[in-house]
Amino acid sequence: MLYLGVALVAIDLLVATAYLAWHAGDGALRHRRTRRRERVRRTVAMALAADDLSVLDQLRRGDRSALVDVALQLEANLRGDDRRTLAAVLRDRGELRRAQRAASSRSFARRAQAAEIAGWIGDASTVDLLARLLRDRDEEVRILAARGLGRLGEPAAAYHLLHALATHRISYSVAAASLVKLDPTPTDEIVASLTTMGAGARRTAALVIGQLRLTSHTDDLVARLRTDEEPTVRQAAAIALGELEHPSTLEPLVDHLASERDAAVVAAVATAIGRLGLPSSVPPLLALLDAEPLAVRRAAASAIALVGPAGVELLEEAVDQGGRPRAAAAWALIDADPVRASRVGATP
Repeated sequence: MLYLGVALVAIDLLVATAYLAWHAGDGALRHRRTRRRERVRRTVAMALAADDLSVLDQLRRGDRSALVDVALQLEANLRGDDRRTLAAVLRDRGELRRAQRAASSRSFARRAQAAEIAGWIGDASTVDLLARLLRDRDEEVRILAARGLGRLGEPAAAYHLLHALATHRISYSVAAASLVKLDPTPTDEIVASLTTMGAGARRTAALVIGQLRLTSHTDDLVARLRTDEEPTVRQAAAIALGELEHPSTLEPLVDHLASERDAAVVAAVATAIGRLGLPSSVPPLLALLDAEPLAVRRAAASAIALVGPAGVELLEEAVDQGGRPRAAAAWALIDADPVRASRVGATP
């Protein structure tokens, strides 16, 4: 038993020693990597400040990964010539070719970095690479690929973004943020997806049309508002019509209130009507101040405030009259004119 106890103690000591040695070695490795990144960061900053890329010749062969890390960290804050210069350096050093190889790596980190690099320093020929990464098994890689396609700005990316959205590989917000960056805007593809793709793609297409203020496609949005079976798509169409802020949208928006049963869509329609800022917008909004649920009343009241001083006066009257419209009118009045709300005692 004594020998067994001594053996167990010896094993414990060996394990502890091995752990401490590994931990010390790992810490030293992290320290060296940090120092290398800082040295590379200073070198890159010097090169950009002096507008002299020859400074980067000071980098050693083992600095490649550190250069890529530093470049990706700086990329968000770089503008104009500095951004283009650093991108050119990475291309000249073969980083785009490495990204193409890394896109097939088993390592999530390498695939993610490949998406970032390709989106920054790539060109029209890189669209297919990022489209492949849009089908990656990891969500973060797919998001980075979608953002990369937006950075490239190539119209050919529209199909891939909309298809990834339709197959639930990326969210509508990620797709929309990238689609609005494409130049020139692939209007035909976006409008076509209003009728040919799934609900997520239809919703995104409607929102993008609104964000880009494509007033020539007002009728397409009105058609989605009237006929689409998905409430989220009708809501997006209403939001987009509000973004257009075109007087011609008032009549179809008001007409739709009579048939819409989804509260979120009704609220979106009310907001869109208010954004027009027209005196003729007020009557249908006043009627909604007595509607159910509260979210609709609040949206209608906020929309009335958007009409201007005349709308604020109507809210004040609604507060004075009391009843069901009072709380929603009070909230909107507080948001629109806190001093006036305090004077009339507007409390929700």
